[in-house]
Amino acid sequence: MKTILVTSLNPKDGKTSCALGLAKSLNDQGYKSTCIELFNSNIESSQTSFIKELHPNEIGSFPYSINLANKNKIIEDIKKFNDTTDYLIIDTLSLSDTSQEIAEFLLEIPESSIIIIIKLETSDSITTIREKLNAASTIVPKNISGVIFNSIPKYSGLTLESNIAKLREDSNIPILGSIPQSRTMKGITSSSILNITKGILTAEHPIEYYESKIIERIMIGGMVLGSGKDYFNRFNNKAVLVRGNRPDIQMAAINNNTSCLIFTGEHTITDYIKYHASEEEIPIISVNATTQETLNLISSQFIELDVLHKSKITHLSKLIDQQVTLSNVL
Repeated sequence: MKTILVTSLNPKDGKTSCALGLAKSLNDQGYKSTCIELFNSNIESSQTSFIKELHPNEIGSFPYSINLANKNKIIEDIKKFNDTTDYLIIDTLSLSDTSQEIAEFLLEIPESSIIIIIKLETSDSITTIREKLNAASTIVPKNISGVIFNSIPKYSGLTLESNIAKLREDSNIPILGSIPQSRTMKGITSSSILNITKGILTAEHPIEYYESKIIERIMIGGMVLGSGKDYFNRFNNKAVLVRGNRPDIQMAAINNNTSCLIFTGEHTITDYIKYHASEEEIPIISVNATTQETLNLISSQFIELDVLHKSKITHLSKLIDQQVTLSNVL
């Protein structure tokens, strides 16, 4: 069994989603891979529950509280995965939250290597990136298999790409790859919209049924000047915000790859629209507010509400397959 510790330079760099994406990628390649969370003082957290949902196991009491009094037991529990797992992916603390004692303990875990996730910003110069790499290697000075740069801004131009290329040539830490920003990873779901708007659901199934569809953008139905087909067919994975008394626009949205319909203002949904929305498995959310008010409400919360989502982990695993070279790690 090979053990891979996934950490990050800072919180919110994406280490947990990357750890789960890596495990998913390895499983899809035919390996037996399990992801566990090493430390968490709140075992009731949504993060802990999500990891255990994707990777249920009865070994040990992971995650453990941040207390090394039981470090020998932790190592013994890690060894118990030997019989069932090819690759054990361990989601551990970010390095900025790691004490020297914890860092030293991570280096004691047998047959292990470390992958560091570092999120880059458009403004990061090659000097800044080197400083981030040096900061990471100071905390864990050995066993580093490489670094993955995460969430590379789409509109950063060639500057970041050029800096990363230079670092591949002269960095002491191997650069395994860089994962670009993705609308899917920043998307929300129909249930999120329902919760945000406190609307009324019209659908054949409960809202949870539609959870696998990640909504990447909101389109305004009232902006249609020409062909509804041409307008709505420009994007997939969208929710369409439209007045409830415009069945013509609603029908155009239904016929063109819409994931969720949001009807605004006073209205009655026609049976015709209900039928065709149901046929395409599109939930309808009705709100009493105006289109602009509803858009403002959703936009104010259109952030990474559910980064740890099954569809997002599947998407991230594909990005890892495309963007990351793991031959030095496996």
